[in-house]
Amino acid sequence: MEYCGDLNGILTTLQTRIGSNNPSLPQTMYRRSRHNSTDSIFKEVELCLEAYYAFIEDAKEYPEWVRKFEEEIG
Repeated sequence: MEYCGDLNGILTTLQTRIGSNNPSLPQTMYRRSRHNSTDSIFKEVELCLEAYYAFIEDAKEYPEWVRKFEEEIG
């Protein structure tokens, strides 16, 4: 289940980076980074989704793993 924790941490970081693009938040008004661009984040989200579905595909024969993974990630 370390994999779940790693993937969950990556997704949380991506969510924070997406939030930093919101100019209505006072602390992010002047903060811009090419690493937080939509294209950059979208590529990383795609990689996370590929990892998620690859795990689900590999663990088909172990339904308790799939259930645990889905509970951990959401």
